[in-house]
Amino acid sequence: MTEDELNGLVSVVDGIFASAWCDSSGIVEGRSSGFDADVPCAVAAVSSSQLQELGKSLKAGPLLDWAITTSTTNVYVVHRGAAALVAVGPSDDKAPTTAEKIALALKV
Repeated sequence: MTEDELNGLVSVVDGIFASAWCDSSGIVEGRSSGFDADVPCAVAAVSSSQLQELGKSLKAGPLLDWAITTSTTNVYVVHRGAAALVAVGPSDDKAPTTAEKIALALKV
């Protein structure tokens, strides 16, 4: 995704203030303006295999979309093939709704 597309995603999805597109190794291929995406993309890549194993253990299938909420930030990861979108927003109780909005926006 281009910087313009990632900036557009940030502008249409309430609940995120930055987004980035990375490959399966966590290498950033695009980012919204001003987003230091190296660490969030690396975390998404490193955690991917463990989350896939969790999905198998739970018989839930592949975990393509997930979110983590901390005291200050929500982090969203949406896998699409060998790439992933990583988005961040303020910590709130709307993480499931925001994650769904991100996934829907990527389908357009």
